[in-house]
Amino acid sequence: MVMIFRFKAMNKFNQFFRTLYTRPGLMWKFGAGFIFLTMGLVLLFVPKLTYGLEDGTKFGFIGLLILYGFFRLVTFYIEFKNNNE
Repeated sequence: MVMIFRFKAMNKFNQFFRTLYTRPGLMWKFGAGFIFLTMGLVLLFVPKLTYGLEDGTKFGFIGLLILYGFFRLVTFYIEFKNNNE
C-alpha cells in the first residue's frame, strides 16, 4: 500500500517537471518569483545589506520585491493549473 502511494507521488513529481521543461515561460515565472521573493526576504532579515537607507525607502523596496515575487508565483500556479486541465 505504501509503495503504491510512493509511485503515484513520483508520477505527479515527474509530470510537474515534464510540464515545467516543455513550457519555458512557466520556468521563468517560477524562477523569477523565487528569486525576487528570496531577495526581499534576505534584505528584510539581513539589515547590514541595507545600511544607510532610510526606513521608508528600505521597507518600500523590500515590500515591492516581496509583492512582485508573490505575483510571479501566483501567475505561475494559475498557468500551471490551466495547463494541466
